[in-house]
Amino acid sequence: MKCRKLREAIMFSISREDLCAKAPFPIFPAYTLEPPSSNHSHYIFPGRDLEKARQLFDEALAELGMNKSEFPPLIFIFH
Repeated sequence: MKCRKLREAIMFSISREDLCAKAPFPIFPAYTLEPPSSNHSHYIFPGRDLEKARQLFDEALAELGMNKSEFPPLIFIFH
């Protein structure tokens, strides 16, 4: 994905907590590249912000010359 705003929109739209809660085994959301045991307090992956996600998504579509009906569905796979 070459469009930075689109990647950011997807990042802000994901609820990591909800994804982890639906996993068939215990997993925890990641907000940093450091393991939880490191007590790293600087998050590089932000939490969910749907307003910002929508704004970035609309800006990305404009940059790509697309409208929402032309945007293909996204499929997330995690394990």
